[in-house]
Amino acid sequence: MGGGSPCQGNSSLNVGRKGLDDPRSCQPLELRRLRDEFLALPEMGDRELVVFLENVGSMPSDVRRAYSSWLGGDPILIDSATCGWVQRRRLYWLVSTSRSIAPCLAPPSCWDWVPQDSGVPSLAYVGEKPLPNKCFFHQGFGPLLDPKTVVKSGGSGAMHPFTREFFHPTDRTASSSAAAVERFLSDARQFPPSAYEERSLLWKDQQCAI
Repeated sequence: MGGGSPCQGNSSLNVGRKGLDDPRSCQPLELRRLRDEFLALPEMGDRELVVFLENVGSMPSDVRRAYSSWLGGDPILIDSATCGWVQRRRLYWLVSTSRSIAPCLAPPSCWDWVPQDSGVPSLAYVGEKPLPNKCFFHQGFGPLLDPKTVVKSGGSGAMHPFTREFFHPTDRTASSSAAAVERFLSDARQFPPSAYEERSLLWKDQQCAI
């Protein structure tokens, strides 16, 4: 039983995030309620119920602790950049009535536990990722990054996380390069400023596709 609750109240991309003061951030309480109601059913008997939750990796620490308390287990961190092209750091809770996912458990094939400064256990892909040998883009455009190099470096240099298109504020321009900010403004601020860095765009000679 599980899913992913809205991350807007938790994400560091939202400078005005409110954490648990945002009602959307409290939706995992519904997951806890459903779990408790199911476990109270006589039909459950000795059946195992596993609860799953996914949310953004940049959430405030107090929100992470609250989710862990509500679900009865701690999360792990996975960044899709360790197994592909794009950054996407996410926390995952996988909790049963008897245990939760943790470094004491054997990781899946081709994955391994890696240390993190945050203290949150992290899983990273360490096998041979089946990236396509060739990838074709329209009109001869292509990325500057080499995805195989990104994977081998543990996700360093990956593309900006994919996100929905809408009119973005300028509150994060200070952390982006001048060139990225110029593209951000000329593109009517449809994506975060950091999404306009060179490595996150497709290029043909000196022309980028936005």
